[in-house]
Amino acid sequence: MPCPDTRARRRRVKLAYTGIEVKSGSAIDAYNRPGNTQRQFDEAVDAGTPARGKLDGEDIVVTRVEVEIVQ
Repeated sequence: MPCPDTRARRRRVKLAYTGIEVKSGSAIDAYNRPGNTQRQFDEAVDAGTPARGKLDGEDIVVTRVEVEIVQ
């Protein structure tokens, strides 16, 4: 019999979210520079590698990223 913690984890619903990456000013150029790790991470999520985390104590999965440019 699995421990109670394991059973609780199985019952949790993982919610899918879209990540919003907001860039303005010099951060726009930095984000678009070759080798920018945030952009690489965002592209990996958009390509199908989900990011996992917690929001308000609930397990979530980020499956898309939208980049918003603020002028």
